[in-house]
Amino acid sequence: MAQGLFNNSKVHKPGSDNFVDYPKCGMARMRPDGSGFEMTSIGPNNIWGLVITNEGESFIQEANDYGYPIMPFHEYAYYPGGMDALKKSYQPDFPPQSEFRMGGTGLSGLALIESGPLSPNVVSALAESSEPAAKAAPTYTMAVANPITSRVQTLAMHRDGAYWKLAQLSDFITCEDPFFRPVALTNGPDGCIYIVDWYNKIISHNEVPRAHPDRDKTRGRIWRVKPRSDGFQPSAKTETAGSRHSLPIPDFTKLTTEELTAMLGAKPTAKAHLAWQELTDRKQLPETHFAAQEYLVSSQFGQINQIGRSLSDQNIGELLVFAKPSIPNAPTTASSRAAKQIPVREAYDREFERFLVRMFLERQPDIVAKFLDSEAAAKLPVEARVLASLALEPKASASRVAKLLPQLDRALNDEELLRLAQFPAEAGVGDALKALLSNEKSRASVVEKLLAQRTKLDAVQIAPLLSETAKSILTTAPELALQLIGSFQLTSLEGDLVALARSDGFQPSIMTAGSRHALLNTLRDLRSGEADLFVSVAQSDPDLLVRDAAIEALSVSRAADAATKLLALYPSLQPAQRRSALTALSSSKAGAKTIVGALISNSLPPADFDGPTVDRLVTVLGDDPAIEQLQQQLGGIFREVLIFDGQDTAWVDSKITLDGPFTVEAWVRLAAQIGNDDCLLGTENGMQLNFFGSKLRAYAGPELHDVCAAAKPMTPDLWTHIAVTRDAQGIIRIYQNGELDATAKKPAPMKWENCRIGWSGPQGGTEGAMMEFRVWNVERTAAEIRGGFDRSYGPDKTYTSYPKAGDKFGKGVRIAKIIDTPPLLSEEAAKALDIKFAKLTALAPKGNAANGKMLSALCMACHQIGNAGGQIGPNLSGAGAMGLEAVLRNILTPNAAMEPGYRIFRIEMKNGDLIDAFFVSEDKKATVIRQPGFPDRRIDKKDISSTKYIRRSLMPEGLLDALPDQSVADLLAYLMTLKG
Repeated sequence: MAQGLFNNSKVHKPGSDNFVDYPKCGMARMRPDGSGFEMTSIGPNNIWGLVITNEGESFIQEANDYGYPIMPFHEYAYYPGGMDALKKSYQPDFPPQSEFRMGGTGLSGLALIESGPLSPNVVSALAESSEPAAKAAPTYTMAVANPITSRVQTLAMHRDGAYWKLAQLSDFITCEDPFFRPVALTNGPDGCIYIVDWYNKIISHNEVPRAHPDRDKTRGRIWRVKPRSDGFQPSAKTETAGSRHSLPIPDFTKLTTEELTAMLGAKPTAKAHLAWQELTDRKQLPETHFAAQEYLVSSQFGQINQIGRSLSDQNIGELLVFAKPSIPNAPTTASSRAAKQIPVREAYDREFERFLVRMFLERQPDIVAKFLDSEAAAKLPVEARVLASLALEPKASASRVAKLLPQLDRALNDEELLRLAQFPAEAGVGDALKALLSNEKSRASVVEKLLAQRTKLDAVQIAPLLSETAKSILTTAPELALQLIGSFQLTSLEGDLVALARSDGFQPSIMTAGSRHALLNTLRDLRSGEADLFVSVAQSDPDLLVRDAAIEALSVSRAADAATKLLALYPSLQPAQRRSALTALSSSKAGAKTIVGALISNSLPPADFDGPTVDRLVTVLGDDPAIEQLQQQLGGIFREVLIFDGQDTAWVDSKITLDGPFTVEAWVRLAAQIGNDDCLLGTENGMQLNFFGSKLRAYAGPELHDVCAAAKPMTPDLWTHIAVTRDAQGIIRIYQNGELDATAKKPAPMKWENCRIGWSGPQGGTEGAMMEFRVWNVERTAAEIRGGFDRSYGPDKTYTSYPKAGDKFGKGVRIAKIIDTPPLLSEEAAKALDIKFAKLTALAPKGNAANGKMLSALCMACHQIGNAGGQIGPNLSGAGAMGLEAVLRNILTPNAAMEPGYRIFRIEMKNGDLIDAFFVSEDKKATVIRQPGFPDRRIDKKDISSTKYIRRSLMPEGLLDALPDQSVADLLAYLMTLKG
């Protein structure tokens, strides 16, 4: 079983209350009877392909084209993808399997090719490879579905000892029809290959908004590709209907055991697999078959798995035999997902063996602790004892590891150093760390390893050990020292940095721009109070990046007058610097108050305040009286919404009558614990549009009960557009965010009177907010709902807006002006967007891709292209395959087609500060976030007041506005060349 990038589940055995987390990008195995479920590996993103050969070898596939078109499946392996947060810190990355790319970003299926000119017994020189070995007959030939390029491609798999070499062959199927989208492949027992074709021009999640009219979720095709009887590919002119054939498919349940056994190991493989499964059901599968035992001892890691899954006092020594040291000077390769080197071949195997041993030991800590204190353990190599010690509860094992270090004849690895650095107060650990940091030979390496793992360490605990080291290398290795000071908040050294910055050595003629920039960034990370210094540098330094760094440092400075000094510089700042300054100042209470004061006194132009900035101001200031003044100054940004506080009386008596066809539309944001006491609209003894089980349901009264229920649950604290329609026959339909979600199977034609907004039958009431509440006396079409759900409506006699004049408000409901509203476009804004879209569409063909590549640094601050770039937004390596329209939609309306994983993660700190970032990971004590231009940051949970995702992307709107037209054209031209 496999889950995709944005899917998270909980699994439980029927009849049991015990749930097992099944997170995104996870692979798992289960028993058909429900008696067992286990996560087997992590990643990669969206595993669409799985092939099991006749010999029991399993192969999987990464949907994204990052060098993993086919890879052996190893249980408990980590395949780089979207779930690095679940990866064990000591778990090696499975290495890329190919240097070439298949040309798409959505590889979506695997199948064996067992006959014809591309089959292993025929193919040889067809392989597009310069290596002689790759031109020989492959062990397997695989068909690979590529929906992005509308092809089914072919790969030859050649054995290379215990490893594989891949070679790309001629395409299996090509198609010029853009609607041909092969998203899955499978082998049939008739010897045919079956292709699932989405039959949809639009394929990607983020290609266009979910409600785009060209999306088609109602059609699809399945193709059957038959093998030729003569094994050769004829020309189109000579091919006849009789030249293709498929094998008959027997009823496997009626075959004898002898007949089924004879099929094992034969071809077609799919037929052999069905025989194997039928024999398993009969409990007559031969013991020699690969599926007869859970782990084959003869397989590469089978012995470790077999011992580990039945670990005891008696066999722990056998498992530790595999705890061999890492291979020194091991071969490595560049990771396809990050700028790092990872072990390959024998080096990867050794690290994976060490990982398996430790993983199984961690499951039995009592057995491990008892063994380590025994005489038998003392006879084992120190490598085995260190690895076993690491498998114990971290705090308890730190002293054990420190005690064993002097016996090692090598430098500490990352895991051993991490264990010490996480618990410096344990017996002997602090002294061991001091010794490592004071040793000139090991100091730099230790510091670099600590920096690489900084988000796993409590800076407060380890800072005293690092301050002396940082001070000692400030002059000999300043770059490393600055990283250490900033990353671990070594505030005791702030004075040393300020003295350095105020000295003559900080002059441009002496210190490079890069060094000055790094020094200011470190003072920024310390939130230094030296506001005057930052003002001076911002006004006088000849280097733009250094001036930017000074402004950033000033914007977060803890100096009481920092915000005032920054706003004094504001008129002289460039547009990008202004946006950065307002973002930083609006994220703290002191800065927010200063901004509002300057706005009210007309010191700041209202045009500089966009929605996100005002949203932060409102969130940070809370109930501050300044909010009312802000609303008066920026009234157009605030919008009226209905707020319901959850009381039983929290509803609006609008006396709405629904008779015949109707449409009810509204934007809804509900609080946590969504249930049927939350209701869009309801009336006693009649209709209720409630959210039972977090899903919108149309309850049609005590006779019909629920007649329609949404498939998608509501997400708490997230604005969602809801539309409920009824046609002339009484059939109710539910739409979410412009898409049809559910259709009733039985009519509910009755008349409902005196319907109330937010009223529900159960005890309790709606808790949340609503806006843009409208009722039509007609059934709006799907196209009308799709085309208008994200638009604001002007006055129109075709519908009635609520609440209207004269409506009575119950206790617990009120109208409020807020900034956190849905991303709606006014009629004027929609027209302006269409004009901009048309302009950029016309510009793109006029660009120079070579020049655009240089401009791509604008994107790579947050996005990865190839092996370089940030990891905040989606990977852009295949942006060109999405098409120009999709790229422009994502740039111009980044909040429209946004996947949940890329929404802003908002942290409200107990000191009143606000942090908008990309969520990376969390543990029991801390949350790790990522922000553009900053290293990953670890925030202690005891300092956090609350966290939530908001319906906005970290990618700002108007990103291209500051660029000249030719630069925009060049950048778009370059993005169009990125095909994966």
